Amino acid sequence: MPRIKLSLLPLLLLTAVLLTLPVQAAGARTSFYSEHAGECVQDGRLYALNGAPGYVTVFRSPQDGQIIDYLLNEGLLTVDCTWQGAGGEVWGLLRYESLGRGRFVQNGTEDGGWVRMSEMGLQYSRDLFVAEHLDGFVYEETTLDMRLYDAVYLWPYPGSGGRPELATWYTRTEADNLLTFPAYWVDSLGRRWGGYSFFDADGFICLDEPGLETNVLPEIDVNYFTYPAADSSVLPRIPSAVAASSYTMAAVGGALLLAVAVTALLWRRRRKRIAAQDLSARNEGVRWSDAPPEENP
Repeated sequence: MPRIKLSLLPLLLLTAVLLTLPVQAAGARTSFYSEHAGECVQDGRLYALNGAPGYVTVFRSPQDGQIIDYLLNEGLLTVDCTWQGAGGEVWGLLRYESLGRGRFVQNGTEDGGWVRMSEMGLQYSRDLFVAEHLDGFVYEETTLDMRLYDAVYLWPYPGSGGRPELATWYTRTEADNLLTFPAYWVDSLGRRWGGYSFFDADGFICLDEPGLETNVLPEIDVNYFTYPAADSSVLPRIPSAVAASSYTMAAVGGALLLAVAVTALLWRRRRKRIAAQDLSARNEGVRWSDAPPEENP
């Protein structure tokens, strides 16, 4: 049987460990999108997680039924796109970074997973307000000279409640301070509201009172979280195959450290053996040089 060099043992050990780890290809959770991109509808809007049990179930894909995570009904996430199955159920692709125990942060670069859109609640926004109040808009061009006001406030939508955002995106030049609105909405007090969108500034300005800082309209009741968040302790366990794949990188790191440790130990033993051989050779050399010369008969 051929002998295996000790220097190859760490490599063989690392290979054996890696072969026993669960395999999950990079981007596996979004590979479904790659295969069905033509059937997906781009979304990009914020949704509240609103699963009936207090959490939302995240799947690897809409078709394989493999559960990869559970997220509590806390906070908002962007749905990249949606896909509708043959049975009519609509699924949405999320991207987020898991913080463990059902908590998460929005992250557009991380693989997330697919959720049933029936468990998601669309965040109320300017666009939703327009869609619901379309009949109340007057299509008449109006201009607002922002130089006439000390402050101009941008509301998410009329009746949004809370506090508006101070419009600080404009500069004190005539061109930038003249805003034109092709249409406006009239509230119950007769005031006109114009929709505005500029980069990340998105909402409504009260054209008759641009400096309006306090909401005087009845607030629109928007309850994103119909179902309260569950306690993280009641979250189901993620199936073992998926949970194991979550520790793949940790296992790889441990295998690498083990291989390095074994390599260091073997190298240390080898150095000791070589040093012992060198010392033995030097001692033999000393005895030869000190030995008296043989006498010729």
